[in-house]
Amino acid sequence: MGASQHTGTCRTGRAATWCSVRVGTLARCGRRIDHGMADDTPWFSPEHQVGIPRCRTPGEEVWRLEHDGRTQSCELRDDSTVGAGWDVMILEAGEPRFSRRCMDERGARYLADCFRQDLVLTGWIDDRDPNR
Repeated sequence: MGASQHTGTCRTGRAATWCSVRVGTLARCGRRIDHGMADDTPWFSPEHQVGIPRCRTPGEEVWRLEHDGRTQSCELRDDSTVGAGWDVMILEAGEPRFSRRCMDERGARYLADCFRQDLVLTGWIDDRDPNR
């Protein structure tokens, strides 16, 4: 096992290091570590920022239930156009609590209905129901 480092400049003109590491018969070459953009903040610091925060894209809300001032809802998202199936997401107060992938819409709706039935059995009430 050997490792070598090559120093040069990246296209922005900053100093960069290219690492070539050989592990057994597998070689990982060309991984670039850009030292010009290094952050001196430790990774565990509250000020450490990683990437750009993404906004959650809402899906189709299937149901919404309330219990003791808490609200849970279920959203379905169709990701089948990219081959990822359907996502069933349970949210509490708008924040994701649980997510499960399903192969098709039928399975996702069945799973969402099962979650709803479980919550109704434990005392949760449909907040859109006018008869409550």
